[in-house]
Amino acid sequence: MSWNDRLADWIGKSVTVTIVDQAGTDPVSPARSFILKKLRLTEEGTHLQFFLTDHQFVSVPIFDDGSTRLTEREFLSEDRASMLNYGVHL
Repeated sequence: MSWNDRLADWIGKSVTVTIVDQAGTDPVSPARSFILKKLRLTEEGTHLQFFLTDHQFVSVPIFDDGSTRLTEREFLSEDRASMLNYGVHL
C-alpha cells in the first residue's frame, strides 16, 4: 500500500509538523500546525509532500530502510544523512 493510501484518512484533519536537527547546527524550527489539504509523492518517489494550501507544502523524505514509519497518529522519518528528524502528528 502506498504512503498516499496509508495517510488518506489524514486529509482534512489538523496535523502538526516538527523538524528536529540532531546535529544542532540549525536553529530550532517551531512546530507548525495546519489542516492537511492534500498529499503528493514526488515523481522521484523520494519525498512525500504534505500540503497546507494548494501551493504550500512541507516535503518530508521517505526511506525504505525502516527510517520512515507510520503509527496510528504519527508519520516519522529520520534522514540520517542530513541528521534531521521529521514528524507529522495528528
